[in-house]
Amino acid sequence: MKKIILNLVISLVTISGILAQDLAVVEYAKQEKVHTQDTKKAAPFTPMKSSPASFKGGNAALLKFMELNLQYPAMGLKVGKEGVVIVEFKIDSNGQVADPKIIKSLGLDFDEEVLRMVHLMPNWQPAQQGTHKIATKVRLPVSFSE
Repeated sequence: MKKIILNLVISLVTISGILAQDLAVVEYAKQEKVHTQDTKKAAPFTPMKSSPASFKGGNAALLKFMELNLQYPAMGLKVGKEGVVIVEFKIDSNGQVADPKIIKSLGLDFDEEVLRMVHLMPNWQPAQQGTHKIATKVRLPVSFSE
């Protein structure tokens, strides 16, 4: 029987990249009442801790979830088709998975199966910029192989 090999190289892309970071810095400055342009003396720079969105339980839990919920498409098994589907989806500031879309297709059956699996995902741990939870995008490569 053919097995699904799941590639867990997850690349994270922050929504609006630099814009999201800039907004977090501006919000931090407002809270701390930092005004660097209005004074001759610049406020000290305090680096903000950030963390990417993550599947609750880590990559091992994500792998287990995918093994339990992803099925090799029947037509793909029949013809021996193999390859990688890359799916991108949003993790909002509450950790909800939304707006999945296929970035690299392997064919309609494979794409639909990966999208089905993403729709079944539980909430993730959202990304954080400083003390703020922020929305991010996740790219997940899913390899189908014999």
